[in-house]
This record gives sequence, C-alpha cells and structure tokens, in this order.
Amino acid sequence: TGSRRVSCEAVNGLGRKPKTGAQAKQGQRRAGIVRHQDATTAGMARVYKRPESVLVVVYDAVGRVLLLRRRDPPGYWQSVTGSLEWGEPAGTAAVRELFEETGIAGVVPEDCRQSRHFRIYRRFLYRYRPGVTRNLEHVFRVRAAAGSGIRLDDREHEAWRWLPRGEAAALVSSYTNRDAILAHVPAIPREDNDT
Repeated sequence: TGSRRVSCEAVNGLGRKPKTGAQAKQGQRRAGIVRHQDATTAGMARVYKRPESVLVVVYDAVGRVLLLRRRDPPGYWQSVTGSLEWGEPAGTAAVRELFEETGIAGVVPEDCRQSRHFRIYRRFLYRYRPGVTRNLEHVFRVRAAAGSGIRLDDREHEAWRWLPRGEAAALVSSYTNRDAILAHVPAIPREDNDT
C-alpha cells in the first residue's frame, strides 16, 4: 500500500438529519461499537476508540501547508487528523475535524481516495479494543482561502504555522502525513527573480 498520486474528489452526503437517541444506539450496534465491562470501570460499559481516522491536508493558493503542533506527544507536527466516530463516514469526519481543530468552516475537503494502515503508538493502545494495533487512515485535502483565520483547539494543539510544501513534508512527524503532502499538494514553481 505505497503512496501514489491520485486525483481527489469532492465528498458527498454530508447534510444528514441528526439521529434520535434510539436511532443513534441502533446505528452504533450496527456499526460494531465494542463494549467491554471490567473491574476498572466498576460495572460501566466502556466504548473503545474506532481504529480508523482521517488526515486532512490543508494548503493555500501559493502551495503553503498548514501544520499543527500537538500537545501530546510534545513537538509532534501534523496536518488535521482525528478518529472517526462509530458509524461516521470518513467524509463527515473530515469536515468535523477540520472545524474542530482549525475553525475552518464552509468547505468540503476532497477525498483523495487513498487509505493506509499505520501502527498505533504503544502509549495509546489502551484506547482501543484489546488486540488492535493498527489504524486505517483516509487522506483528504482542502485548499483554504487566503487569510483563513485559524482557531486551534488548545486542548489538542499549542501552535500552528504555514510552510512551503517541501518544508512541511520535512517537518511532519508521521511518514503517512509526509507522503500525503507530497502526493496531494500541488507543487507551485517558484518565480525566478534573477532577471
């Protein structure tokens, strides 16, 4: 499952009605929410995190890429990322995560039709069903309007910056993020000022 250049398409089907509590529970059962009861939850059912996520590469008209620095692990630079909720389509998660992590709204990320598995950091395995060690990541991209105001979720991120495509690819902490930037952000030729 190597990285390859693919075209991106707009995601459809995002305007769904909210579900009632009963409909949501039924949908969760169909989507396979795993509930686990053990002594540490004192009789409470635990819902494990879904091992599937989105990576949304945000770029602008001049080829700069938006990167966010995570609080945990410290110094970890990345594009917009986040786990899918149980029963949530990847396109819906991409829109939700884009807004939650940057405040960018009113745009629909393009589905790059690229997905990759990666190993989950050992320190985060407790969030997943026992035996789960890999996550499936779906790649999206979105071209942000010039001057897009960025509003971070400061519980997750502590800084942001716009960098040229190559610098962004070199700085990100994840190889899947690096590959997505290089495959899906257009390379903008620099103007030659030696005239």
